[in-house]
Amino acid sequence: MGSKTDFDTDLDEYLSQRSRKQFLHNVVQTFKSKSPSIKLNPEIEPYVELDEAALESSNENKKGFFSRLFGREEATVEFREVGPTKDELKFVAQVALDSIKKLPSEEVELFKVSAEFEKLKDILKRHSLIK
Repeated sequence: MGSKTDFDTDLDEYLSQRSRKQFLHNVVQTFKSKSPSIKLNPEIEPYVELDEAALESSNENKKGFFSRLFGREEATVEFREVGPTKDELKFVAQVALDSIKKLPSEEVELFKVSAEFEKLKDILKRHSLIK
């Protein structure tokens, strides 16, 4: 029983060759990229990632509510803050002062204690027209 027969040596060689092939097969199968097969409901649209160019073109095709409603292109309005210039405020202040000087002294005293006079002073101070 100590010596192996031809059958035993052939069997050992076969098994060792088989285990090597099985090992290599398992390694290859492990590194093979298999995408999982998922069956989707035909009513559901699958998500497809778009590139930037496609996103920009899809954003350009979108129309606003009113342009879709009335069939016109939206007009772009540039917002620009327009405030009175210092010269315009000086002119208005001069006209107001001339008008106040024409009032009788009793009405001037009443105007000086009114809320409108305080607001006028605040506006003139804010625009550095008085100290």
